[in-house]
Amino acid sequence: MLDQDIVINGVSINKLFEDKKAIQQEAANIIATKIAEATNLVCKLQEVEDAAEVEPLIKAATEALNIVSIVSGVSGVQFYLPYWSEYGDNDYVLSRQLEESENEILQECTLDALSELVSLVSDMEYDSKNWNMSNC
Repeated sequence: MLDQDIVINGVSINKLFEDKKAIQQEAANIIATKIAEATNLVCKLQEVEDAAEVEPLIKAATEALNIVSIVSGVSGVQFYLPYWSEYGDNDYVLSRQLEESENEILQECTLDALSELVSLVSDMEYDSKNWNMSNC
């Protein structure tokens, strides 16, 4: 924080800095909650016993991940999704869970929404991998 308050277009830089920290903290909470929600929904997709259960779960997981993506982009808070690695434990990789599911109902699903979810998850895993690699 600056000792001297600088004002640009009527906005205090010190106040803006405080607001930014508060926004980033709340963004981190939202991101963590929504990733946990999406992960839980993907796990539920693995266990569906009725085809009618699939679409609502897909839509809810997609919405949760879209919120993560938007909040991250606006706040600058990075998210982390496990991504495929030849050296890692790939059981927690969401795209793998969706694409290689042993659930017959999910395997037979031809909904465009499932393809969109897999695409969104894959893109977000790719972003996580790139962010992780750029920090190593």
